[in-house]
Order: sequence, then structure tokens, then C-alpha cells
Amino acid sequence: MGRLQGIGRRRRGGLLAGGGGPPALQIGGDPNDARNLRVEPADPGHKPGSGVNNLKDPVETKPHTAVCSGNVTLKAAQRAIATDWTPALSQLGLA
Repeated sequence: MGRLQGIGRRRRGGLLAGGGGPPALQIGGDPNDARNLRVEPADPGHKPGSGVNNLKDPVETKPHTAVCSGNVTLKAAQRAIATDWTPALSQLGLA
């Protein structure tokens, strides 16, 4: 699909450390990578209208904001999310 739209298939800084998958789209993940195009299910016990659908969402948003403001490097944010997203905010000093 990307080639038909004139978009290259190369990775844009993709980091696949620790088998955690591609970096989140918010921090430079490849929008053409099929692994980034899946719907993440709601967390167990989530009730519609009760806030964040998936606990990983804010963990992806904070590094995105920090990268854009120059407080965290893109490489550090990608590495923290791709390796194991659960301690990523602490590792980046964003907790």
C-alpha cells in the first residue's frame, strides 16, 4: 500500500529491541508496519466512558510530548517503549 502512495518502505528509526515489537506510532514507529495497524483491546475490567481504554496509551503519549519538547531523545523514547513499556516512564524520568 505504501509504495502505491509513493511512500518508501524503509523504517524510520525503528528499534526492535528485546522482542517488544515496533516503536509506537507516536514516537516514530513505521505507519506501514502491519504490527502497528492493529486495534489494541481495552484493558481487563475497563468500563466504557471511564477514562483511558488502554493503560499503554499514556505511556506512549508522555514520551511523545517529551521528545517534541526536547526533554528526551527519540532514540531513548523508542528504546524504553520497545524493550518493556511498563517501566518506560520511570526510565525516561517522566513518572
